[in-house]
Amino acid sequence: MFASYLAAMEPELSRHLWVNLRAALVGAVALALAGDAQCVEAIHRIDLPLPTEFRERAATILSELRPADFQNALQNTKARWLQGPVEGETLIILRIEQACFNSGCMTILGRMTAAGIKPDLVMEAGKSFRVLDTSIASFWGQTASPLLVFQTDAGPGLAVAVRANGSVVTACNCANWAEAPQAPPPPADLPKLSFEDFTRALERIHK
Repeated sequence: MFASYLAAMEPELSRHLWVNLRAALVGAVALALAGDAQCVEAIHRIDLPLPTEFRERAATILSELRPADFQNALQNTKARWLQGPVEGETLIILRIEQACFNSGCMTILGRMTAAGIKPDLVMEAGKSFRVLDTSIASFWGQTASPLLVFQTDAGPGLAVAVRANGSVVTACNCANWAEAPQAPPPPADLPKLSFEDFTRALERIHK
């Protein structure tokens, strides 16, 4: 009887677990961005030329993911790379600026291996992303670090928890988090007035 009860409750338990995990991911992102500036390691743009040593491996993965136009896609690929969750592991982010939708282009988050680039996620995302200096101690039993936030055109951003064995992505209300804050406009260059000129100007206003 207890086994049948567990079986009946399994969908609800799974839903409850996912709700809590998703809240942990979005909450960790929100706390990092609401805290001091040290919580945000960097805002990056995926705009670096594809290094020669990565080119062959990128061509292989693009021929699998975009067989119809991979040659043109390769010519229009930009990249960024960063430290992965495992010591010595390199994460690579490829942005294919070919057949995009507005600023949203095919974006591949992968891991560099001796055999090539192992894709973790394929998404449509903008050019900017943030790396957050925070982590989730146990996300489905694995530490999630780093946390990445990608901008999108669709409204919600994409929060990505990178784990040793596969990343987890969820939508979050954070599309603007991947963009650098806009600097305030410079103050207006007002003409310098003497005290007498200022007084006369006030008198004209109040006439």
